[in-house]
Amino acid sequence: MVFVTTRNHAAIVQGEKNTHQINGEHWKGRSGWAASPEIIRERCGIQPNPCKECGNIFSDTWCEPYKTICREEGICHGCQHDRKIYEKQGDPRSAVVDGVSYWIEPDGRANYGSIGHGGAEFRILFNDGRFVVSHNLWCQGDIKAAWRDRIPDNARFLRYNEASPTITQP
Repeated sequence: MVFVTTRNHAAIVQGEKNTHQINGEHWKGRSGWAASPEIIRERCGIQPNPCKECGNIFSDTWCEPYKTICREEGICHGCQHDRKIYEKQGDPRSAVVDGVSYWIEPDGRANYGSIGHGGAEFRILFNDGRFVVSHNLWCQGDIKAAWRDRIPDNARFLRYNEASPTITQP
């Protein structure tokens, strides 16, 4: 059995006499047998070559401009996301803690009608000595292994019982 998955679609390819399932639809070829893996790859937008950055098989089923970038540059959506994080590394609002990227927005400013982590307080000590208290911290997700050497940790969270240095806001 082969299981092919992308972020938006999943296909199950089991054997000659079993059907393929794509987005909940059963696909059968002209002879009544299952559709070929090529049809499934085409329907799911799976690219012929793996991602140039991480080596994973990926799909181009994203909205624009990500779909075009997937096709033209040969990199997956996850690597596109990490590349944006890499490009923002010098920004004082960017924090990477334990391989997870975070973005600091000014307190009280709502994005999309909400504030990061529901307004919970985060105390962040940057490697360069800056200390920030944020009530509007947005998680941008895990940094993929292929990008970890280029996007190193630049901060850590302080616990409430740890002494606080002088606060500096980004």
